[in-house]
Amino acid sequence: MLTDVLIGKYNNKEFIISTDRDEHIRISNYPKSYVIKDFLFGHDEFISQLYIPEYNSEILISGGGDDYLNVWKWYNGELITNIQLRNLIQDYLIKDSHLPPTRFRHDDSSKEISISRITTLKNNNDHLLLILVENTPCILVFDILDDFTKFEYRQTILTNGSIVDFTLANETIITSIESENESLEFFNLKNGKFEQIDSLKISDSIPFEIKDESEYQHLYKYYQLRKRSDCPEAPSK
Repeated sequence: MLTDVLIGKYNNKEFIISTDRDEHIRISNYPKSYVIKDFLFGHDEFISQLYIPEYNSEILISGGGDDYLNVWKWYNGELITNIQLRNLIQDYLIKDSHLPPTRFRHDDSSKEISISRITTLKNNNDHLLLILVENTPCILVFDILDDFTKFEYRQTILTNGSIVDFTLANETIITSIESENESLEFFNLKNGKFEQIDSLKISDSIPFEIKDESEYQHLYKYYQLRKRSDCPEAPSK
């Protein structure tokens, strides 16, 4: 099961960069995708997001079920650094989906992270990395320093509901949230910080009714990609 796929370019040659539920990234030649150039190893859990900045095609950022993102020079197979997220996101991991399923849960089970969006924003003054963890109401913002070798935490953007997804329109973040009232919230970069724009509202929407959630059970959420294994039962006495 492919979880993400990109086309990367190096010296005018194209490569397919893909990942699945395994913990590695595959780099294949294009169009002969059966010819594998390299594997990138550095994750412990599944990988759900791959991102190459438009303005620096040598860089690849990857994330998924780990507490961190990895930053690569993908063509050379070089892991540049990683970005730790646990301490920044821990307080927002409040839903049951952040815990293992009941059958795999223990008293000391940690809340789990699943990355659902990675992107960057660059203008004359700011060079920022934006990260969304699934089923949280926030976007983590980092400064990108020294050509992707260092990252410095700047801000946590908070919304009024769990964020389904977000996109960028110039320097405005548009978030889609789980809410019965406002389904979209807008944030604009002002004086180095993202602030909510109350004046922007969606004037109209089209509601629809879901009769049975089972109709959508074939749609996977990212946290369902995590591999599980049953613990062996204790021997009977």
